[in-house]
Amino acid sequence: MATASQEKTTETPRVTEAHVSEQTTQEDANQQYFAQPSAAPVQYVVMANSLKGVKGWLAFLTVLMGFGGIIYTLMFFGAVLRLSSPEGAVSIIFAPIIAILSFTTVVLISLQKKVGRYLAIAAYMTSATYFTLLQIVIASMRKDSDAERIVGTIGGIFIYFIVAGLLSLYFVVSKRVKETLVD
Repeated sequence: MATASQEKTTETPRVTEAHVSEQTTQEDANQQYFAQPSAAPVQYVVMANSLKGVKGWLAFLTVLMGFGGIIYTLMFFGAVLRLSSPEGAVSIIFAPIIAILSFTTVVLISLQKKVGRYLAIAAYMTSATYFTLLQIVIASMRKDSDAERIVGTIGGIFIYFIVAGLLSLYFVVSKRVKETLVD
């Protein structure tokens, strides 16, 4: 019996040791949990919008170029009806050229082709040249020539080229155009 009681006393400390070691493990886990630095705060990253694609001003100018092509086509057919007048002759020469440049530019920009940039500039400059010649022809047909009309004609010519230059400058400087029209 002595052996049985010795076994009982030896078993009791083992159970006690197991219970104590379980408590220390749990306390260590709690201490480690609370001792760990708190997780880093969630950081949100705001991604910049991509400049690739026909969006924004490029889309707006492309739509305007399409409308311009339609208008120049109508101007051509209107010039056919008044072919005998000097302004009709100027329109019959320039209107189809600008219409073709406009429609081709819209297609090439939609396909994201680099050539579209240069055709847009060519369309704007050709349009400014057309309006300049048209302004000169109309001014030369007038019988009375005041200083005001001459100044108005010259001012109109400058405005045509300034607007065409600014629109062309967009196609030269714009980051969206540079990233979109790459092929």
